[in-house]
Formats: sequence, structure tokens, C-alpha cells
Amino acid sequence: MGITKLLPELSEFTSTDVDLSVVLKAKRVVVDASVWLHQFLFYFATATNHEEVIVARVVRRARRLIELGAFVIVVLDSIDTVMPAKAITIEERRIRRAEAYARATGGEDSSKQTTVSQYHVTDKLVRHLITRLHRDGFTYVVAPFEADHQMVHLVKGGHADYVLTVDSDVASHGVPIVSHTDWSTLRGTVVHVQTGEGRHSQSRVADAVHQHGTEILHTLGALVGCDYGGEIGVGWAKALDILAAGDVHDKYPNVLDREKAFRGGWVYDITTKKCCTLDGSEPSEAIVGVLPAGDPNDRALGQMITGDLGDRHQLFRAGDACPQALTYDMVPNSYLSDTRIASSAVTTNELKAWLRARGLPLSHDGRDDKSTLLDMVRAERCMEKERADKGDARPVRLCCTGDCA
Repeated sequence: MGITKLLPELSEFTSTDVDLSVVLKAKRVVVDASVWLHQFLFYFATATNHEEVIVARVVRRARRLIELGAFVIVVLDSIDTVMPAKAITIEERRIRRAEAYARATGGEDSSKQTTVSQYHVTDKLVRHLITRLHRDGFTYVVAPFEADHQMVHLVKGGHADYVLTVDSDVASHGVPIVSHTDWSTLRGTVVHVQTGEGRHSQSRVADAVHQHGTEILHTLGALVGCDYGGEIGVGWAKALDILAAGDVHDKYPNVLDREKAFRGGWVYDITTKKCCTLDGSEPSEAIVGVLPAGDPNDRALGQMITGDLGDRHQLFRAGDACPQALTYDMVPNSYLSDTRIASSAVTTNELKAWLRARGLPLSHDGRDDKSTLLDMVRAERCMEKERADKGDARPVRLCCTGDCA
């Protein structure tokens, strides 16, 4: 996904076989849950209660990052809008996935349409995941259109440190990504494209980045092939030659539209609670889409709000008593719902993270077993409720220094 064969061209900016327990400890990590849904759907599309199985797998994977000491923000693609510049790519990708699934399961060509329909991340599946994320206290953001743009916005806006994704588009924006994660060993590849004035490299792509900045990758991507309109038909060497000649937009005028698609996609600003374009430019609606009315998170939650889920905006309101505020005076991963506390699946690391975020001891009388920590959390929660009733809420903060574990 993303720009054709980009990551091999970025070897100068790449670290391989990285220990994620070190890199992501006490870091804010944005994860692309839409990709995870597709990955798990491939394996569990025909399983009994497959939606429940897939959602459980996604949540389990997010919890593994939390157990490393990371602060996790889950991002999802919009469920009711498609970016015009990417519409054809999305449909082609959907069919390719269905064909791959049919081959893997011995399906026949005659059942292709049925397989396409079956092997598809539905609105129902996404809403099922959002319900679970909401219930379990995860911080999540539903993008107005593309998760890629939303994740870049969160990092550039200072709300996150890394993006965990397999999509090379994100790396082209100069934000650090973790890709090719081996979940059995928790090791992966880190790519962080950074410019260096006057630097020279053996790689022509790296030289172009140092000379022109990371945005030149969008121009090159438009030439070699990307999600926004397919391939023009040139390889990396030819694309670099065209760039050096200085007549990219004269020879290939549609490159400009693709650059706008990379840079000007819609995002949800968690500070203003409004949607805007990634680069702050006026939206080119024929390329990035017409923004529907209302909050994309509310639209995604939609008819799913029942019982005690409450107001979705509690998860974003700065200074709110709900420990989901993305201003980081509170810690989303320090949130433990009553359901989670009552569950045997709650981990010692989660309980310690909850206590640590409040500056509380991590043991009692020298004991730090799960039972003791649960008693400590329950006691503090009762005190928090009493303080909240009195209007005296204790601030909760995220330690990013790495020395508070």
C-alpha cells in the first residue's frame, strides 16, 4: 500500500530489527486499526462469530503495545466517506484481496462476487470495534476520510510520537513509522525520513529529500505509482530524471492533483473539534472529497450509542474528568473501566500504569501482586469519585521521559 516500492528507497532513513519494547516505551503510538481489520479478516472471515473474533484480536494487539509501556491512539478510516482520488484504488484493492482470499481457500472464479462481498470490512464490523474500544477505554479517532492523513496530523500536531502502519504514504510526510512488525518477537522496522541541508547520500532519493524536503516524495510517488490515481508508468530512476529536468508539472499535469491528495486530505483536529485539511490549504473537493456535516466520530458511532456509552465528546474534551482527554493532562491508557477491572484479563502492567499516572505507589507493604494492585486501584477509584463529586479532581499525566517505569 502507498507509494510503489518506496520503503526500499528509504534505506538511509531505516533501522531494521528494532526492539519495540525499547523504542515504544513511554511513547505515544498511533495505530492504523483499519489495516489490522483487513489483516485479521483474511484469516477469520469464515470463522464462527468472526466479527467478535476479529475485534478481540485487534484489541489484544493494542493491549500488547500498552504492556510495552506505550500510550496507544487507535485511528480508523471513515466508514461513510471515500476520498475521490482514492476511490478506484480502494475498489481494485478490495477485489485483489477477495481474489487472494478465494485462492487461499480454494474458491472458484464463479464465486468471485460472493467472495468480494464476504471479504470486506463492513460498517457493522467497524462499529463493533468502536463499541469495544469505547467500552474498554481506548482513545480512538475516526478520520473524516483517510486514516493516513489523520495519523500524520496527530504526530505533526504534537499528540503522538510514532505511527504503527504498513502504509508507506505516512513515511513520505516525514513522521516516524514502525512497519513490518513481528508480533511474536515484538521487533520491527522504524523509518523516519528527515532532511539534512547539505547532506549527500549514495541514494538519489535520499539526496532529493535532503535538497527539496520530504514533500518531494509526494511528487516522486505521483510519478512511480501511488494510491491516488495509479501509475504514470515510470520507475524511480526515470522519475528522478524528470525531477532533475525541472519540468514535472509541464509533462505530467495530473501530478499536481496527486500532490494535493497527499497533502490536502481532510483531518479531524482534536484541539478545535473541527475538520480541516492536513496542510491547512483550501480543500480541493474534487480530489479530497466533500466533507459531510457533523463530527466524523459521532457519525461512526451513530446508532450504536446505547446504555452507558454516553457522550462521545467526553473522549476529547480538554480538562474533562474522563481520563481520555487527548491534551495529555490525563492518560487514556490509565483508564480502566469497571468491566475491565472485573475481568480476569486485566494485567499487572495495566494496573501499574493506572497507579503510576496518578503518582501513586506501585506496591503496598512490599507486595505488588495482581490482587494487591487491584485493591489499590479500586480504593483510589472510590476516592477519585468522591473528589470529583466535590469538584476536586486530581490531574493525571503521561510520563514520556522513559524513567518512570
